[in-house]
Amino acid sequence: MDLLLLLPLLAQEDAAPAPEGGAALWLPQLVMFGAIGLIFYFLLIRPQQKQEKERRAMLDSMKKKDRVVTNGGLLGTVADLRDDEVVLRISENPDVKVRIRRSSVVEVLRDGTPAEAASQAGN
Repeated sequence: MDLLLLLPLLAQEDAAPAPEGGAALWLPQLVMFGAIGLIFYFLLIRPQQKQEKERRAMLDSMKKKDRVVTNGGLLGTVADLRDDEVVLRISENPDVKVRIRRSSVVEVLRDGTPAEAASQAGN
């Protein structure tokens, strides 16, 4: 019975030696990981960077008397700009103003923007 347990060991002794050139074994895996990394970069990271760049440009180009939409849905007119704050006039009464963070602005409405046309149609 002990002889049957040694049989796999004897069979392994006659096995062929491992091939030389271990680099050839991991090279396809490395290429595959590189390809997956490139796909992630071009499908996820790069478009997100482009959107962030456009958003930063929009916030930097904001000036007084621009109409804006906040992430809370408020429509207002920029009354004053500070470093990281925007003062919005949200009513026809010039005394009604709201201070918000510049990052809360979602969209700057230009002439012909659908949201601005809809708000003017309601007045």
